[in-house]
Amino acid sequence: MLSLEELEPYFDDLDFEPEKGKVDALFEIFKLDFVDEPFELKGIQVSVKTSLSTHNGFPDFFKDYFHIFVHCISTFNVYTNRRRYDHERANRVHWIKPILCNHQDPRIKYYQFMESNRKVRDYYWYAEKSYVVIVEKITEIYWLVTGYCVDDEKKHRKRYQDFIFGK
Repeated sequence: MLSLEELEPYFDDLDFEPEKGKVDALFEIFKLDFVDEPFELKGIQVSVKTSLSTHNGFPDFFKDYFHIFVHCISTFNVYTNRRRYDHERANRVHWIKPILCNHQDPRIKYYQFMESNRKVRDYYWYAEKSYVVIVEKITEIYWLVTGYCVDDEKKHRKRYQDFIFGK
């Protein structure tokens, strides 16, 4: 597993449009990280739902990937009301496990946040690399919600400070 210092985009030349061979390679890493070599966070199993993608608007080969994987390599477009492939997110999907496994490192800022749907989720924000991983504890398992490139540092900084100072 990669250390935090080793986290770099996976491909030097990942295109804006999804290329099957490269997305397949990223999916194999994702599957290895979460299915083939499971791990724990704070003594609790981290898991992903392995149901296949039902997201619309992607090439047909995306139907062979887990729904959560497609979620982690795409972003919601408010104009089309659909998710779209995001090469920046895709190229960093292999960062999720190392960030969670290194959650005690002082560079990983942890906070909880209550979403608009009233679910409390755990955020692991690696500010130095502008990346956040979100998990949700359901029963006795942490389920991966997503991981993404942070474009609003201010929002995460405020949430982190509010959590730390009990606001």
